Amino acid sequence: MHNQTPIADIKRLPNLWAVGTQSLALPTYRFYFDGLIAHILVCLPKGHSAAHLGNLIVGGEKSLVLSTVPFDNSWQYMNMRAVIEKHAIVMGG
Repeated sequence: MHNQTPIADIKRLPNLWAVGTQSLALPTYRFYFDGLIAHILVCLPKGHSAAHLGNLIVGGEKSLVLSTVPFDNSWQYMNMRAVIEKHAIVMGG
């Protein structure tokens, strides 16, 4: 069950073939499942393979790297706050 519509997004990943260079901007769909966020890649750059991402993807290795963010610094919070503020302006509050 999820509580937000999936949205098109951009996920930045390190360029594994050119360490120290700019990260890669990859088109994704962002799914939010009541606290768990999943980014589904639309495509990978030529020459890249999901296998190269190792423990950054589910099933890539025995371990999995998960990033966490406190709710008050999260995209969800910022999005909710923007909607509430916009609503308050519209309602004259």
